[in-house]
Amino acid sequence: MKRRSRARLLPIALAALAAALSPQHARAQAAHEQTAAESSSNAPTPGRPLVAEKIDEFGLARGCDHGARLDNFAIELQNFPDHVGYVIAYGVEGEASGAAGFRLKVTKDYLVNSRGIDEDRIVTLYGGPYRDKTETHAELWRVPPGAEVPKPVRYKNDAATFKGKFDEYDGWDEVVLSPYDAGTGPSVGDMTLAGFAEVLRLQPSAVAYVVTYHGREAAPGAWRRVGEREAESLRWEYGVDASRVGVLFGGYEKRTTVCLWVLPKDAPPPVRRDKKERRPLKAVKVIEAGRHPLRWEENERSVFRGFAEVLKGDAELNLCFVVRPDAPGVEEFDPDNPPDPEEPPDVDMVKLVEKWKARLSKEYGVGGHRVIVLVAVPSEDDWRAGRLEAWAVPPGAALPDPSAAEGESESGEENQ
Repeated sequence: MKRRSRARLLPIALAALAAALSPQHARAQAAHEQTAAESSSNAPTPGRPLVAEKIDEFGLARGCDHGARLDNFAIELQNFPDHVGYVIAYGVEGEASGAAGFRLKVTKDYLVNSRGIDEDRIVTLYGGPYRDKTETHAELWRVPPGAEVPKPVRYKNDAATFKGKFDEYDGWDEVVLSPYDAGTGPSVGDMTLAGFAEVLRLQPSAVAYVVTYHGREAAPGAWRRVGEREAESLRWEYGVDASRVGVLFGGYEKRTTVCLWVLPKDAPPPVRRDKKERRPLKAVKVIEAGRHPLRWEENERSVFRGFAEVLKGDAELNLCFVVRPDAPGVEEFDPDNPPDPEEPPDVDMVKLVEKWKARLSKEYGVGGHRVIVLVAVPSEDDWRAGRLEAWAVPPGAALPDPSAAEGESESGEENQ
């Protein structure tokens, strides 16, 4: 099964520092310095013309791997200051997330702003579609003065005629809390959705289905939230008309899974439309968050919406908050790293839960009888101290045990 990240383009301010400190970066730097020292000049060998050299080529690359590859390319250009770097990207045309233009823009931005390469020394070229319609692909070239510039390869794919299951990947129903660590390299974007949207653009009479399978430990309604988020991305990010995209419940799997389908307009859907999600038999954890991220208003709103939508989807479910205070004697902050005075103050999780209860009643019509608050006894060796959990509890089911060890209060069996 192909896996991919659903994250959109994230901040990369720490990328250069992290890459520069990495062992891989240090080894590459030393190797290139040795190569440059062994070469008396950048002049060609007598009788041999100067030619462009392909430094690297790759498809999907995340985080450290992507940053390291671009760092190595930057080192090449630093060691040959009169050479020009060419970046060729293949894939869907345009600058939407995951398209080739997006990749070219992100790559140049990283090389110029994070690695200090002069903007005039980076040339970006769109090479056309890639042979794998679900991906983009990049080539990194170093071109000496007077050398012939690299020419893109002409790939072909079946995007204009393809029918069937386009791709399958893990769905993600988690709440992203900021500040978020984006890793040590730039993102190439959402290549799969970009390719899927391109197939629909080339086939205006075809229809799309986002079939989502509910994971064993997923919160109630996870399949629907994940599927609707993908359909919304197709509409807002790639301009796919909402009338062409259907979101269907596929059933149950070990993990929440998304399958993208392209079918003729008159073809039956890939799964039955009458499949329904069953209410869980046991309490299921919906959200977990530390009290420090909850200081930020945007995080508080995201967490609130997360569990509120679960209750909205099933009027019979109850909500149980488990508040885990810090253990006695634990320093609230590291004395050597005092809090930034410009950051919001820390939160009282019990008071926060009481505020949420009032909001649930006012905004969602969820009465106080459906909300239970449990405060765990703090323990010095419990890493969960200082955290807040929200659990969905079906009628008649036992409440989660705050004192249970991690994993004991969660079922290892699929909720049927």
